[in-house]
Amino acid sequence: MLMLDGYYRTIRGFQVLLEKEWLSFGHRFQLRIGHGDKNHTDADRSPIFVQFIDCVWQMTRQFPAAFEFQRVLLGHHLGPPLQLPFWDLPV
Repeated sequence: MLMLDGYYRTIRGFQVLLEKEWLSFGHRFQLRIGHGDKNHTDADRSPIFVQFIDCVWQMTRQFPAAFEFQRVLLGHHLGPPLQLPFWDLPV
């Protein structure tokens, strides 16, 4: 969606995308990253959200004019301890 529709490359559109694809499906951020519990097994860890954010960051570096936001916004989404939702950003 991010590559197909320019709306999702705006700040508000990116927030909508995260809400739609990650939050509404109940992605378990802390469990997948392994935060907050030292008894996690490696089999439970799958930092797919971090990989997604890295892919978005790579695209913002390659095509900066195509995005309304930059790495500051992306870093905000990965800030400790991954507290979501993060819609308190000024739009």
